[in-house]
Amino acid sequence: MIITSISTPSRSLTQSVRHLPTYLVPLKLLLPTLLYETISPTLHHTAPLVLRSQLSIDPILTPSSYSLLKLLSRTVELFLKLPFETVLRRAQASVLQQPEYATDVVEGKVVEFEPIVRVGAYNGMVGTIWAIMREEGVRESVVKKGGRKGKVERRTGQGVEGLWRGWRVGMWGLVGVWGSGLLSGSASGGEF
Repeated sequence: MIITSISTPSRSLTQSVRHLPTYLVPLKLLLPTLLYETISPTLHHTAPLVLRSQLSIDPILTPSSYSLLKLLSRTVELFLKLPFETVLRRAQASVLQQPEYATDVVEGKVVEFEPIVRVGAYNGMVGTIWAIMREEGVRESVVKKGGRKGKVERRTGQGVEGLWRGWRVGMWGLVGVWGSGLLSGSASGGEF
């Protein structure tokens, strides 16, 4: 629903589910989905355990340290999750372009799947990451010579930055929630 036009006739979630050829997850989506969905719970549940047992940082005894390290763990989670989200979305879009998903019959007419954005290629987990970093797009960098700015050099690929698109929005969300917790006084994690 995210990459389809609003003029698409069957745009509701129930319509989309009805037109699936099968309710089984395509194998192409299995690994990216598992990796993406296991990062958050793993870090979310292990961070407090590590903070308490290994570092002896408790939310009651050392609330500011605990809050700051919890923010740090959420930041690590964000930066681990973003590349897997990019790969997962590419895999989902590539599945939607397969013939059994791309065509639909609505009111007797065959409707083709038409995304509103250009969909990047999915070449497996590692292949997609490599393509984003080294093959897709063009980035410019200034080459310094002798302490002065030199000429602008163009390179193919988005670089590492292409894997972490959206990190600013994620960080604003994390810092906003953390800051509001500090201001409300609930950062101590106490009972009352």
